[in-house]
Amino acid sequence: MASVSRIGSSALQASLRANNTRLSAFQAARCYSAKSQTLKERFAELLPEKIEEIKTLRKEHGSKVVDKVTLDQVYGGARSVKCLVWEGSVLDSEEGIRFRGKTIPECQELLPKAPGGKEPLPEGLFWLLLTGEVPTEQQEVLNWLTDMKKSVGDDLSDKSITDYLWSTLNAGRVVPGYGHAVLRKTDPRYRAQRTFAQAHMPDDPMFKLVSQVYKIAPGVLTEHGKTKNPYPNVDAHSGVLLQHYGLTEANFYTVLFGVSRAIGVLPQLIIDRAVGAPIERPKSFSTEKWIEICKKL
Repeated sequence: MASVSRIGSSALQASLRANNTRLSAFQAARCYSAKSQTLKERFAELLPEKIEEIKTLRKEHGSKVVDKVTLDQVYGGARSVKCLVWEGSVLDSEEGIRFRGKTIPECQELLPKAPGGKEPLPEGLFWLLLTGEVPTEQQEVLNWLTDMKKSVGDDLSDKSITDYLWSTLNAGRVVPGYGHAVLRKTDPRYRAQRTFAQAHMPDDPMFKLVSQVYKIAPGVLTEHGKTKNPYPNVDAHSGVLLQHYGLTEANFYTVLFGVSRAIGVLPQLIIDRAVGAPIERPKSFSTEKWIEICKKL
C-alpha cells in the first residue's frame, strides 16, 4: 500500500464523489473568473507578460551584484541573503506580510468566501498568489470522468471513449491524469498502483474504466500531436484506489500526497537537526521588488 499514499488531486479523484453535497458545495467555489476562465487559462494569458518582464530585468541588470555572502551566512541558513525570487509575498517591516501587495486584512475582505462564511477560501488565495488578481466566484464543472459517463452513458465502449477524448481535446481542454512535466513515459507510480489494483481489486468498476482509458488515451493524445508525454501519471489512478478502500473524501487526498512528500524531506530535516543547522531563510523579493532594487544599484 506504500504506493497508494503518493496521492495528488485530480479530476479522476473527485469524480467518484460527484453526489456528495458537501464536496459539491466546496467545489462550487474552486473556479474563479469574471470571464468564466479556469485558473490555468487565466495564468496562461498573464504568463507571456511576466516572462518578458523577467527577461528585461535580467537583460538590463543581470550583471549587477545584489548581495555578498559570507561562509557564516551559508552555515547560518542563508538568513537575509538576497537570493530568491518569491512572487507571492513580500515582508513589509511596518505592515507585515503582503500577498501580492495586499495585507492580511485586505485579503480577508476581498477574497471569495464560502456561502455563509466569513474567511477567504484557500482556492481564492491560491488564485491571487498565482495571478496577482482578486478572483470572482464561478461554479466549476464536474470533472472529466463524470462528464464522460454522463455524455456517453454506462455502456462505455472503446469508440465512445475515443470520441469523448477527441471532444475534450478539440474543445481546448486537457485530459486529466495524462502527461508529466519531466517524464516521457508512463509514470512508474502509475504502474505501481496499477499492479496493486490488478492484484487486489481487479473487478472494481472504476479500475476497469481507468484501465480502458489507459489503453485508448495515449494513442489519441499522440495523434493529437500537442502532448509531449501522452502517458498517464500518478493522478490517473490514485483516487480509484482510495475510493475502493473507503477513503471517499476527495478533498483529503492532497493531504495524503503531502504526507508522502514529507517522507522525502524528513531525512534532510533529521540531518539538519543532528548537526545543529538553523532553519534556511534567505531573503526573497518579488520581481517587482527586484526591479526596484536593481534600479538603485
